[in-house]
Amino acid sequence: MFGGRTNSIRVQSDLSYDQNQASQVYIFGENRSTNRINQIFEDTEKTLWIGTGLGLCKASVLLDKSGKLTLKKTFFKSNPILNSKINAIIQDNDNHIWIAGEKGIVRYNLKNNAIKSYATIGDQDLSSSTSLVSDKKTGFGLET
Repeated sequence: MFGGRTNSIRVQSDLSYDQNQASQVYIFGENRSTNRINQIFEDTEKTLWIGTGLGLCKASVLLDKSGKLTLKKTFFKSNPILNSKINAIIQDNDNHIWIAGEKGIVRYNLKNNAIKSYATIGDQDLSSSTSLVSDKKTGFGLET
């Protein structure tokens, strides 16, 4: 999978550039627009998380009757962090997806779909967060 600046991801089976082998899928809407794909992440349940300049898209990969790749997409328009530029996406050992963006950090619980947003922790401003990391020993977590 490749993301670019045209609101789409390209899916192909190898790294050679062959227009005929690639499937192009649009993220927001169904056509080409200026929307950079910043991050593509696949969680342990095979769900795709696509971080863009316009926000987050949670997607399941589907094949239509003709065998063409499509995405079942979910957006988070009511969440100000997830509805803005997304920079990084990871999964921790406790089945949480962590998303960092220009307005803060979000924890998404895969077990119950609960979302916890963090714009600040104490006096620390989390806006403009650009990266996340989790280690195997302690995992990743914010406690408030």
